[in-house]
Amino acid sequence: MKLFVNSRFKPWNKLVGINDDLADGIVAILSLLAIKHQIFRVPIFRFYKLTKKAAEEFPEINISQQELFREMENALQLGVRISADFQHFEVPQRLALQNIGRLRRRVGRLFFERANQLADFFSQQENLQ
Repeated sequence: MKLFVNSRFKPWNKLVGINDDLADGIVAILSLLAIKHQIFRVPIFRFYKLTKKAAEEFPEINISQQELFREMENALQLGVRISADFQHFEVPQRLALQNIGRLRRRVGRLFFERANQLADFFSQQENLQ
């Protein structure tokens, strides 16, 4: 299942650690929220609801919630944290900068263009923080 219909994009549904996988996409979106929009904590329940809403807003995204849950576990290994209260995904600014630096060395410009669009979309939603 391809995340993007456009063949210039690699699918984000590969194993963790492979460039451009969905876990990298999650890390990029949450890191860009931290860096660009100063949103360091996202309620877990809102994140999953917003990914569903993003799929409606961006028809080229085609990913199941089950796949998202699985890949979130991988994203937690790559640079996303769960808050002490277990209610939020967190990416502190220092960690976000490290994540973006690591991803820039691994993925292409088109990956970041899409991740930026999704981070901007998330930042505009109500009750994100």
